[in-house]
Amino acid sequence: MKSMTVGKKIGVGFALIILLSTLASAAGIWKTTEVERGLGDLSRTHLPLAMMHGKLAGTAVGQKLQALLYVIHGEDKYIEEFRKLDVAEDKSFEQIKTLIKRDEELVKAGWIEVIAKAEKLHDDFKDAALALMEVAKSKDRQAIEKKADDLETASSKFTDALEHFAQINEKEARKVSVDTFSQSVFARTFMSIVTAVMVVVGLILASFITRSITMPVRRIIAGLTEGAEEVASASGQVSSAAQSLAEGSNEQAASIEETSSSLEEMASMTRQNADNAQQANGLMGEAKQVVG
Repeated sequence: MKSMTVGKKIGVGFALIILLSTLASAAGIWKTTEVERGLGDLSRTHLPLAMMHGKLAGTAVGQKLQALLYVIHGEDKYIEEFRKLDVAEDKSFEQIKTLIKRDEELVKAGWIEVIAKAEKLHDDFKDAALALMEVAKSKDRQAIEKKADDLETASSKFTDALEHFAQINEKEARKVSVDTFSQSVFARTFMSIVTAVMVVVGLILASFITRSITMPVRRIIAGLTEGAEEVASASGQVSSAAQSLAEGSNEQAASIEETSSSLEEMASMTRQNADNAQQANGLMGEAKQVVG
């Protein structure tokens, strides 16, 4: 990491943050999907099955009522109404089978067999009701009572089968509800934890990236400052040396001036000596003439 450039460090930091965000989003979507699946099972399967159970039970009660009314009044309209209700009951069984087949887990759990057994018991119930209505035409009290008992037995078995189906549906619906609620709580808790972790990791990454960027910059600034100080020091030394050279040059110029003045004095003395010597030679010549 130390050998990486500033740009690469920033890129790595953002990549990590994006990775964490992606993982958190994926986990959130996964858990949300689980919750939606549970809610879907309830709304598309178990609640409709519960409603269909009520419809089956209600229709069977209606059929039983029509059979008894026929026994009492002997009017064909009750038989016709009974058959209409029977057609509706068959349609309800088909709808229940369709709902169950949509859920592979319910099929594997044997729900089709459960509802098929209930359907068979309804057929027995229907046959017992038709038998009762048929014997009612004979006005044979004992035969009617026997067929009425048979109808009651068939009705009780069918009701028990429907109740069993309702119980397993309610149990499964309760299980799905609990699982869905647990998934919802887990998803909420998980997202809270992930959010907190992302904040902490983000702060750590921000601090690390900031330090990894500022420390080299500070070293560069320190190096530049030190170099500037060294340059300033060297400049001072050069300035001092230049000043010393200037002072030396001034002293040399003064010395040269003094030397030049001395040379001029010596030249003047030399000329004077030459004049004196010439005068002496002239006087010597005059003296020789006088003596001679």
